[in-house]
Amino acid sequence: MPRSVRHFTAKTIDQDLSGAPLGHRENELFFNCTFKDVRDTTFKNCDLNHSKFISERAEELLGLTVTLNCHSF
Repeated sequence: MPRSVRHFTAKTIDQDLSGAPLGHRENELFFNCTFKDVRDTTFKNCDLNHSKFISERAEELLGLTVTLNCHSF
């Protein structure tokens, strides 16, 4: 049975999003992106392949909500 191709509402590739306000994101692709301050951010059904979170303080992660599928690991 062939795998279906997933259609994302937005695609972000190879971006440093350290200072970007992110808010609520749903069904988006973030490939090889860097995130720093993600407080109060929601990644619902997003694909975060090869992306990284770099936080210096725990406060930068407060209110972060992430739903992950197997491919995000």
